[in-house]
Amino acid sequence: MSLKLTSGVNNKPLLITIYGTDHTGKSTVGSKFPNPIFIDIEKGTDLLNVNRYQPSNFDEVLEILRSLYSDTQGFETIVIDTIDWVEKMADKKICLDNNVSSLGDLAWGTGIRKQKDLMLSIIDSLCAISQHTRMGVVILGHAKQKRFDDPEQEHAYDRYHMAINGDVFDKIRERSDAVFFVCKDIKVVVDQGNKMLKPKGISTGKVLCHTGESAGFYAKNRFEMPPFFEFNYDNIKSCIDVFFEGNLTKVNEVKDGI
Repeated sequence: MSLKLTSGVNNKPLLITIYGTDHTGKSTVGSKFPNPIFIDIEKGTDLLNVNRYQPSNFDEVLEILRSLYSDTQGFETIVIDTIDWVEKMADKKICLDNNVSSLGDLAWGTGIRKQKDLMLSIIDSLCAISQHTRMGVVILGHAKQKRFDDPEQEHAYDRYHMAINGDVFDKIRERSDAVFFVCKDIKVVVDQGNKMLKPKGISTGKVLCHTGESAGFYAKNRFEMPPFFEFNYDNIKSCIDVFFEGNLTKVNEVKDGI
């Protein structure tokens, strides 16, 4: 058996996941990635100048992915908008295939297991396309608050989580080169002159992109990024470019996929 030894920074297309609160510009930032093709489940890109597929069911999503595996049509980035809406399509497929009205109508645990299997097939397909075609992948998603039982803390607390099956989010986190959590920048102000008044939340008008994990959310990156910055494509690209420039002597080819 012959094993190939490699060294240095690998030139590979990137898988970037961006999730967060509503109306923070996730789709707009996704549209700035190189020559993207949107798989627009939410049908929310109509006001963006992008190329898109707008599938109406889960099987159509799979058909689009099979097509892109065979022929990229010249596109360089797949943007899933959004992964939690793909999960809703998976749920509908399971219900239709099993002639039930909800996953809870199936035997205990069966519906969630089937949902997990379908969603993992989407993640595996995206990774296979990226490896086969060298397309970059951007996964967009919404966030929800979820109870978190931290084994290092005495009490549980809430944190933001991608609004999908937890096992699927674990797989996305594992396969992603970066997972960004985005939210509006809110400052809580307390009236020091009258502490009987309730604290007020005031928006700065900015949207922040968090790149590392905190108590309130999960995030990560492999590019030595600052902990947060203003959310826009130029800032994301700049941070990644700085990382690769710092490792330029270790890269044999021009990087792509971002």
